[in-house]
Amino acid sequence: MAGVRSYLSNQERTAGFLQAFQEEGLSIPPELILETGSWLYDAAEKVCLNFFNTYTGEMPTALFAFNDRLATGAINAICKTGRTVPDDVSVIGYDNLGYYNIISPRITTVETHIEAISESTVMHMIWQLNNGSCLPVKVLTPVEVISGETVRSLLC
Repeated sequence: MAGVRSYLSNQERTAGFLQAFQEEGLSIPPELILETGSWLYDAAEKVCLNFFNTYTGEMPTALFAFNDRLATGAINAICKTGRTVPDDVSVIGYDNLGYYNIISPRITTVETHIEAISESTVMHMIWQLNNGSCLPVKVLTPVEVISGETVRSLLC
């Protein structure tokens, strides 16, 4: 479930998601890439309600949301259609926004280590202020899956 199409973060997450599937020899039909046009809960809920109430193909068993707000809206929509998370549909978010751990079920999410990104940004801004210019820098930080209760185990 994608957010705002024009945002670089959305474009990079979409590309990475599709690349990971391609590397495993899998493809995602375009109609299964849900675009909300927003990063907000309400947009995700609306798009998911429409999808799960009208889609006539084989229902997906998992949904990857590009942030935790979208994941929360998706979970609510999935439950409103009579399905359960994670038994019918697993949901994973992205960003690990800590306050989403107070909802039930707790969201399984990807931690992006925003503190490290923020620290690097500030360091580069200070350097640029002191030196006048700066070449573009791409900062890569580790990510990790934070287990919650929204992904069904496939292990016996």
